Amino acid sequence: MRRPASRLPLGSGLLLIASLAACARHPPAAEPLPDLPEAPSGYHALLQATWATSGGKRRAQVGIAYLAPDSLRLEILTPGGTPRAVLVSTGEGAVLLDMARRTYRPFETGRRAVEALVSISAPPGLLGRLLLGPESLKKGSDCRPREKDSGTGAVTCRLEEGETIEFRGGDDLAAELLPASGEAAQILWSAAPGGSRKPPSTVRVVQRNQAADLVVRLVDIRFADPPPALFTLAPPEGFSREERGDTLWTP
Repeated sequence: MRRPASRLPLGSGLLLIASLAACARHPPAAEPLPDLPEAPSGYHALLQATWATSGGKRRAQVGIAYLAPDSLRLEILTPGGTPRAVLVSTGEGAVLLDMARRTYRPFETGRRAVEALVSISAPPGLLGRLLLGPESLKKGSDCRPREKDSGTGAVTCRLEEGETIEFRGGDDLAAELLPASGEAAQILWSAAPGGSRKPPSTVRVVQRNQAADLVVRLVDIRFADPPPALFTLAPPEGFSREERGDTLWTP
């Protein structure tokens, strides 16, 4: 008999942000990013993000929690640091919460939820891994040299989510994402500050045919597995369902 799903904890965003509050008050130069673990299985982080919408660019501070292989929680924050919108995704589906309207949208896949939020077709688990940088992404993927580019360092990496990422050689900070569905995208990482053992300070994902452009700057990251309760898909008490139709989700 399947156990009933526990509901999403409304206050969890405050706990996530509280653990990173000191980093929001200090510039990254004063508190350098930590070294990447050999095989990170989870983290929580604070980001500055910009992304394109039909109404123009949007900017926000974002809290993120990631638990390998495919659990992700994004919290788009108000200037005061409380969640305005929340995305939760696991291998079983996804949900978007509009905190002001107290509504939610369920999705069969996390890919559709990400597309509704930032117009980019990619699974949330992949977005969580992109923040760790290209070398970490390669280590956790099935990567092989491209036969037609033998000797150039070009590799093709096949991911469990059905995506393919191609590194064309000569520039390890740029790659092309070929999603299982949707438009191809360019991925651009910044050089890791402090050496290759550090996560990149910025990641950019651009899908030109959709005019989608997501840029995230890593303010701080803590390598520890988030509690599984953060990734519950059942909506909070008192939230009503919002039918998604074909519209973008713009809380």
